[in-house]
Amino acid sequence: KIAAALPTNLQTLSLTLAGCELGPTGCSALCARVPSRLHHLELDLSSCAVGDVGVMALSQLVKRWVRRLHLNLTEVAATDFAATCLVDVLPTTLEELTLLLDFNPQVGDSVVTALSGRLPP
Repeated sequence: KIAAALPTNLQTLSLTLAGCELGPTGCSALCARVPSRLHHLELDLSSCAVGDVGVMALSQLVKRWVRRLHLNLTEVAATDFAATCLVDVLPTTLEELTLLLDFNPQVGDSVVTALSGRLPP
């Protein structure tokens, strides 16, 4: 219901859905409805069971951001593969990035390596 209500002309979107019963299907639906003209996205999905499917949907979404991206993916049951895919598609035009992946025990060194390769010198 939230996704369907999003106006298409937004430039900034901040959603805190921490601890909600948002799963992979809901996360995918939300990502599909987020306007493509956003310059600033803050999305807190901490403690939501979005898993790899949700993180992969976010990967498709973040390709469009041009300025600021803040994602809280603490305890979302993501694996190293999905988190690395997310990092790999981060646009080089980002001016600000906050990415929280705390308490995802299957996320490891690959994400840090991928992220370090995307940071400016």
